[in-house]
Amino acid sequence: MLNDGQTTGGYPLLGTVISADLYHFAQLKPGDSINFCYVDLATANAAQAKLNAHLQQLAIALKNKH
Repeated sequence: MLNDGQTTGGYPLLGTVISADLYHFAQLKPGDSINFCYVDLATANAAQAKLNAHLQQLAIALKNKH
């Protein structure tokens, strides 16, 4: 394999963004700053449940709008 070939060892994973916060990244503009903080699994699950509830309310509101 040449220079553009696969790495064999991979890269260390420093962290991940919880699913409930991914939409924030779509709203970032070039030059915006971000901060990361540690959250445990229970907190991540609670954030996802809150987002799901909000999206369900939005879907109901849109459905009843006509």
